[in-house]
Amino acid sequence: MNKSNGIFIKTLSIAFLFCGACDNSTESNGLKNKLYIQINDKNGNYVANVGLHFISDTLRHLPYNIFLVQESKSIESIDSNINIPNAYELYQNYPNPFDPFTTINFSLPSSGEASLKIVNRIDSTIVKTLLDRNLPAGLHQVHWDGTNDSGQNVTNNLYLCQLITDEFKETMSLFLYRMYPNDIKTLGCISLWNSDSKGKIEMEYDIFPLNEEYTIVTESNVVLGTSTIPDTLQLVFIKDGFKTYSTSVSLDTSIPLELSISLEEDE
Repeated sequence: MNKSNGIFIKTLSIAFLFCGACDNSTESNGLKNKLYIQINDKNGNYVANVGLHFISDTLRHLPYNIFLVQESKSIESIDSNINIPNAYELYQNYPNPFDPFTTINFSLPSSGEASLKIVNRIDSTIVKTLLDRNLPAGLHQVHWDGTNDSGQNVTNNLYLCQLITDEFKETMSLFLYRMYPNDIKTLGCISLWNSDSKGKIEMEYDIFPLNEEYTIVTESNVVLGTSTIPDTLQLVFIKDGFKTYSTSVSLDTSIPLELSISLEEDE
């Protein structure tokens, strides 16, 4: 185990579990394509409400200018110095991936009601309403700062951006990606999942955007191509009063996986 900057990073040799071992390994009715995690402290006590996040070493090798560094609020503006567009269009956000500020442009050929929302790709719940009102025709620009409607920072994941008008509906994917566990912890990001009162996490693999494609766009709006999120991820566990714990796993969505995590208290 390596210790660096208060973060424990461990690469596990993973044993995949099949139904023959189900009765002894979990209280659930048979293991399926899920991730089963038990989280305890060093004394073997359950640790509840531990937040699960993920990062990927692969994404750290993207060009340095992918990520926008200046702060940009969730505001909307219109470019009045252009000709009125002749079609509706939702443009790919830039930069993408982003940490945590990004710009979204869309065009309206006529005035009318329009909404632009960030949506959870798993359950279609609204993460953030960026705008929802009557807009004039033209090219519009909106900035998202990686927060939800309550002002809380959301964690790494692929999100959907949805533009809806009376005449048009389009959705694109955008990828919020903070590169380091301490960034996630410092910002108090909402986790993908939390351990229950017995320190357990039982979740479908679908929570991770494994193998889903996203477009790589620099902060100057140059498209570099597309990529996919790899199967090998670092799962990051964060809990106040404990050291951040990160473990590298290779996820096979057709096979269940069990992990046992021991958190160490902050000194």
